Amino acid sequence: LKEQPLSALTFRATSAPYLNSQQANQLPERVNTLSNFRLLPNVGCQTFPAYGRIDGSGKNMRYTASIDNNLMCAFAGTPPMPKKRPNKYQLMLKNFDTSIVPCPLLVRRELRDLFPTVDVMNRTMTALCLSKKTLNDMVVWSAEGEAERENINEDFINVAKDIVCTIRDHGYWADFIDPFSGKPFYSGYTNATLFETDERYSLLGFTVEDMVCCKVIKHPKFGSNVVVGTVFTNAPEYSTIIKEFSEAIKKN
Repeated sequence: LKEQPLSALTFRATSAPYLNSQQANQLPERVNTLSNFRLLPNVGCQTFPAYGRIDGSGKNMRYTASIDNNLMCAFAGTPPMPKKRPNKYQLMLKNFDTSIVPCPLLVRRELRDLFPTVDVMNRTMTALCLSKKTLNDMVVWSAEGEAERENINEDFINVAKDIVCTIRDHGYWADFIDPFSGKPFYSGYTNATLFETDERYSLLGFTVEDMVCCKVIKHPKFGSNVVVGTVFTNAPEYSTIIKEFSEAIKKN
């Protein structure tokens, strides 16, 4: 390639030179063969003009020497950016609408009987409420609705086990309410229960309505088409593990 003065070239952000038609015709065939350059028609890329002949728009070249992005990354010594994949926290929560609720003193008082061996009064407590929208309205009993509820409860138990294990690995206590018995899954035996139609769920962001024949829990988005499960932990909202779950909720 015949040496060209700098004034004959303009450069874009990737530092690939813009060549006019005369310069393009002077490119040796071996440059095209060996360097992975492709001559493309100028389709109006933004330029950073140097001194030289330019038109009113700041573009003066008909052809662009274009380099594949992966090749540019190789020249720069950096690998191409991989596609982001869901992390383990996102995968845990992907099938549930999850809310993280700090438990004030009023809520913690209601938890003393559920977790008698845990100091819930003098420690921070946080609830992770996992909700799943249902096809069936849970106000009206039906065989289909009951089967759907059982399937969701089974899914919740499997996910809750993973959540509890993950939180405990970070040095905090955690347990969840077995939706079938209303009792803590791991903690010591207690006569106290917490079913999803319990009034205490109104302290966790839900509405519990008395329908005369029964009580029903309502979700802010799903209404009564919902099944809810809850994990309790003494990990505070500002802890690393709860922040990880918060970020996963935002991304899901």
